[in-house]
This record gives sequence, structure tokens and C-alpha cells, in this order.
Amino acid sequence: MALLTGCGEQFGDATDATQPSAGGSQQVPGIIELRLAGPRGPVNALELDLTGQQAGVLSTRIEVPETGLVRIEVPRDSYELAVRLTDGDGEVVGLSQAEVNLVDRQVSSVDLATGFPEKARAPAPPPTLPVGSPQTLPNIVLIVLDDVDFFDLGCNKASVTKTPRIDQLASEGMRFRNYYASAAKCSPSRAAILTSHSPASFGWTEVISTYYLSDGSARPNARGLPTAVPTVAQVLQASGYQTGMIGKWHVGDRPNFAPWAKGFTETAKLVSSNPVGADGLYWGFRLIGQAPPYFIAPRMAEPNADDHYLSKELTDRAIDFVDRNSSQPFFLFLAHKSVHAPLHVPARFDNTPFGYDLGAPDGQTSAMMSDVDREIGRLVDHIDSLGLGSNTLILVVSDNGGVELGRAGNARRQAVMRGWKRELFEGGIHVPMIARWTGKVPAGTINAAVCSSLDLMPTFIAMAGASPPTGMQGRDISTNLYGRLWSPPPDLCWVGARFRSYSDAVAAGASYEQLDQFAIRSGQLKLVRGPEQNQPGLYDVTTFKGEFTDLSATNPDTVASMLARYKSWHATVSQLDYLLTPVGNTLTVPFDERLDFADGDFTFSIDATAANLTQTRCLATRPGCWTLNWIQDRVRLIVYDDRPGTLAERAVYLQTAPLSSGQTHRISFSVYGQSWRSNRILSLYVDGQLAQRLLPDGYPRGKYFFAATPSDVPITVGSLPDGTGRFQGTLGPPRCFSLALPIDEL
Repeated sequence: MALLTGCGEQFGDATDATQPSAGGSQQVPGIIELRLAGPRGPVNALELDLTGQQAGVLSTRIEVPETGLVRIEVPRDSYELAVRLTDGDGEVVGLSQAEVNLVDRQVSSVDLATGFPEKARAPAPPPTLPVGSPQTLPNIVLIVLDDVDFFDLGCNKASVTKTPRIDQLASEGMRFRNYYASAAKCSPSRAAILTSHSPASFGWTEVISTYYLSDGSARPNARGLPTAVPTVAQVLQASGYQTGMIGKWHVGDRPNFAPWAKGFTETAKLVSSNPVGADGLYWGFRLIGQAPPYFIAPRMAEPNADDHYLSKELTDRAIDFVDRNSSQPFFLFLAHKSVHAPLHVPARFDNTPFGYDLGAPDGQTSAMMSDVDREIGRLVDHIDSLGLGSNTLILVVSDNGGVELGRAGNARRQAVMRGWKRELFEGGIHVPMIARWTGKVPAGTINAAVCSSLDLMPTFIAMAGASPPTGMQGRDISTNLYGRLWSPPPDLCWVGARFRSYSDAVAAGASYEQLDQFAIRSGQLKLVRGPEQNQPGLYDVTTFKGEFTDLSATNPDTVASMLARYKSWHATVSQLDYLLTPVGNTLTVPFDERLDFADGDFTFSIDATAANLTQTRCLATRPGCWTLNWIQDRVRLIVYDDRPGTLAERAVYLQTAPLSSGQTHRISFSVYGQSWRSNRILSLYVDGQLAQRLLPDGYPRGKYFFAATPSDVPITVGSLPDGTGRFQGTLGPPRCFSLALPIDEL
């Protein structure tokens, strides 16, 4: 897009905005004229959201000149246009929407009216919600869909799939065009929704899944939401809310990680009894709570199985929860499994109005989307029938982008949005969000503000008038929901596992520092290292097809600045806060689930100045898991794997070169490879330099999985837990990180 008249800022190259004609020549670009219908008055700027049938999506903010005319150069296409007019204080003073056709003409004009159309009246001021006044507290219904793509919704211009009920919800509320999931995969994304913490804070760069021991056998994953980090349910429960969790959890299976331990009064947690059989995930499942009785769904071939097909069963339970709690404030977290693979369409699905090809993955995905769309509509209708619509915020979001299977026929989606689930390109993290709160959220509006799943918990807490816990990394966007201008975050950052195994990394020629995907969005620019890149690319994501044109070669200073900010975020967000605690005559770092790297990544770092040591002295240890010793003039790291045998038989050693007494050294080690079933990478560093590294193919005991022994004990600093082996010299406070930091971040 090229801005011809307005604030003077160009958001794209005019030559890039043209499209080849059928004969291969460049087509003359189209021009959209935006003109104030009356006097300029208080209008200071316009927020533009432009969606082309083929050209893609563009969102930006433009200052309005004194003439009241803004002209924009775009590819020739049919567009949906949404504009918010704001005054100098950022207050919304006008809303306009229009359809623009530039296929058969070069110029199209749109008159922008100050004021609000009938279906998008000026929003009511944010309500005053005093703590302890239940009758004033809004109900909150958060519906999380699974693997639903931005272009799976009809209101987002899905090419085939029809979602009439979600579209209706959008017409009665607000549709977000720049909402981001905080991860491109299920578990870390849901952790961000529930805690307003980046999943990097917990060391989650991959989904929580079965963990494999050194003998190849499986055990349940040891990861989950840390006890020290409150969830949105815990905060709302303490403020008088009834809290319900129904559906997919996927953020920890141990009892201390279960929904009932994380603030949910009522739970119907999905457990699949046969995830790979004919029943898929949609029949034959179990729903469990804190205590029996548990519900076991009939299998696909059993009578009345479709009466308990998963999306219907979850909705039935959500309706029951609303019925029983309609006289008091409630928070409902409804986590559907649709449209996650395997693709199973209920036999009761009426394909007549849709005409999907149910024998192909594309048609099956569309049918499952339309099915869960109907169930969402059924829940919304029930809420409205109880007269709760004016006091209930309903949000529909997806945990991450869609997978390519089932969307191969969506040529437009693939042309304008790069990447899929698991990738940090837009296709993996730029997902739908729909909000409706009758009378509070302005109806029929499109919101172009950049926000993320980190912002949901702070927003809910603000609406409930609750006291926010410390440490939340998102921001309250309630004023944005009410139609007021909201400043986007200066940077949004992501990190994720890039490879499924060490051998994949070797095949890609990736160095140790290139093992992760990462992304940082700052304003209109986004720096990304995706799964197939060893070097990051720079993209303008506010322009059409922005992630298909790499700008890094011509903007080296911008790349360097954004990369430095990402590295600073990576080290900061993963550092664990703790109080060094005396235990007897020792000092300890208290136990935290994030310290356990049995199935995750970890970094430990400490500054040490040794006296003239002649005996083995302990820098730090987690008994049975790892020990960092200073032995005469060297530092030795011992990590104990999970094989049967004595500690000596299970030990893996790394060691430094000789070090000087009386000189301060920074001693660090890291474990990397959370997402791998192969051996991990162990690294030992001194003063930011690699001392020794053990790679998976160099593990000394053959083809064992390197699985460290899980340990629930604290870290003892400066001695062994019984006080012996006390270090002679001085130690700085240890630093612990939930990620494996590269050398330049230590």
C-alpha cells in the first residue's frame, strides 16, 4: 500500500502493490479516497482496517490532514473497509464501514461520517465495578478453540468454511484483526491465556506431552503451571466468582497442576481414552473432575454416540454451569477440542446448507468448524435467554493457527499469510478473536489494535475490579474493548522449539545458537527466524503479503536493534525470581517447578571467587539431579540421568580448563532439548565462553535417552545440603533461568 495523501508516511512500496495481469504486465493500482462527510471538527486521525478478497489484510493509523481527504494506493481487488475516527485524545468520534470494488474501476470514494451508525453506537463508558459487589460484576465466558485458523471464520473472509453464529457474534460485538497467540502450539499458548505470563517464563517452548525415560519407556510429563504463579481463575475466585473449566486443559497432568488446584470451582477436564483409534478424540473420551463420578462418553459405534459428540457434550455442560450460576458472577473457561486432528465429523452433521466434501480433509475441517460454530451459538442463545447478555463478556479465540492439512484448498489464505501451527510466522500466531458484551462493546466494529493472549487475564481482572497480582506480562485492554484508543505494546516477543530432534537440527546445518525459532514484532515490523531459516528475516506485517518480502538486507541497523531487544527479553523473561533462604547452616534456592529440567530446558549461573582450593568444594547442588563442584583449579558439572544404579553409575561429567584462584569467574551450565526424544545438549561455560559441550550423538553410554532424574528438592548454594563441602571464597547470588540461554545472554 502507498499513502498518497495524509500523514506523509508510506507503509509500502507502490510498485509492490501492483499485481500482474493475465498477460504478465503490471496492472495499474487502484486508489481508495477516504473523505470526511462533514467538517473536520475534532477528528485527528483514522484507524484503517482493509481486507482484500485476494490482496490480504492491512491495518494502520493515519493522521487526517486539514483537507479531510486521504488517498491510498492499493492492488486492484474487492475490499472490506472499516475505519475508526479519533480525536486528539484518542477517543473514538466516528465509525464507518464500507465495501469497495476496485476490480473494474481505478478509483473508489468513501465518505466517512462522524458519529456512530445504528448497529455501532458509541460505547457506554466502562462500568464501575467495586470489589465485593457481586451484582455489578460482569460474567466472563472465554471460549478457546483448538487449531482454528484466522481464515477459518466467515467474518474473516474464509473462502469455503461457513461460521454463521460466530459471524453473528462479531456483528453484535467486536472483531479483532491483530490479536496474537503467545505461542504457536497448544500448551504454551494456554499457559499464557491462564497466567498472563509468556510461556518462556516457564521454559515452555513445546507442548506438554509424554516424557521418555532413558530405557525408552514413557512416564507422565512433570511440567505444569508453576505453583508460585496465580491463574486468572484463582484471582477471580478470590473476588467472589464461581469458576468453571470445561474441556481441554493441557497445562499439566499432575494433581498439583490440575484445574481444581488452579482456581476452578468446577471442572470437566477432557481425557481421551483412545486418541489414535477409530473414536479419535471426539467419541469415547472421559471428562474428569476433582472427584468421581467421571463421565465416559459412548464410543462412535454405540447407540446415541452423537448425542455425546465432544463439542455437544462440552456445550451441554457449559449451559448447565451457566444455569446453576446465573444469579452470581461466573467465569467460564470453555476449551473446545475442535478443530484439532484427527478429523472426525459427527454423523448428525447436516451438510445440506454447506455442501462440503466430507470425503476430503478440507471438507472435514470445514464441517467440524461449522459444527462447533453451531454449538457456540447454542451457548450464546442460552445466555441471552436468561437475560445475561448485557452483563456477560463473551470472547472467542483460538490457541494457535491452523495446520495445513484440511486447508490445502484455501489458496487465498496461503497467498496472504505465511506459516502454520508450530511456526512463528503470522499463520502460526495471528489468530481470531471475537468479543461481545451487549451495551458495552460497540456492535459491528473491527478493532485493528495489536494485542495478545497475555492481555486477557489483566483485562478480566480489571473488569472484575480485582486486585492484580504482580508479575503479569500483559496489559488491560478493557478500554480498547469499549471502543477507546489503546496504545500497542512496544514489542511482542515469542520463542519456540524449531526442530523435533537433534538429527533434524544437524540436517538443517543449524548451530547451537540457531536451534530455536523466535520472533519480535515492533510497530509495523516483525523480525522472525522460522523453522526453515538459520538467519532471521525482517518483514512489514502491515502490508499485503508482508512476510513474503524480506527487508533485512536493506535494514541492517533495524535488524540489529530488534535482535538485541529480543535477546534482552529472552534472558529477562526466563529468569526466575526467588529469595535465597537459610535452611539450617546452608543457603537454598527454594523449590520451584521451573527448576526441574527432567523434561525441560534450564540454565544456572553463579559468580565465584575461589580461595586456594586443595579439596573438592560445592558451588551448588540439587541432590540426585546435578552438582557443580570446584575441584582444585577446575569446575566440574555432574548431571545424573534416570537409569537404575548408583549415582556414580548414572553420572555424566563436564569439566572446565584450569581456573585462577582469587579471580572472579562466572560459571554457568545449561540443558537444551525439551522437545526432543533424543539425548539433550549439556553445555558448561566459564566467563561467557564454552568450556565443554556434550552433544546427543556423543553421549558416552550409547543409545540412551539423556533423561535427568526429576527432583523436588531445593538448590543448595555454597555447600552440600548437610553443610559439608563448603565453598572457600566468595559467591555471588545464583541466577536460574527456565530456558537454555546462549553464550551472549549469560
